[in-house]
Amino acid sequence: MSKIQLIHDYEYAQATVTGLVVVDFRMDFCPGCERMDAVLSHLAKLPQNQVVKFIALSINQDFQVAEASGSNVRPQS
Repeated sequence: MSKIQLIHDYEYAQATVTGLVVVDFRMDFCPGCERMDAVLSHLAKLPQNQVVKFIALSINQDFQVAEASGSNVRPQS
């Protein structure tokens, strides 16, 4: 896998059912998240990481999985 796949809460179970998965819980328009995108994209392209699936969940749109994982996440109104 050479890129980060953006998924939604309803896709999480299927996306993480097998293999090694790195999940990036991110927020849209977050400067730190945008910097992390560059790091994760670089890691995803490395030959030794081809067996790793990189996925991202935008927690300002899909917060149920992040919340269930123990994050104290609430969408901003």
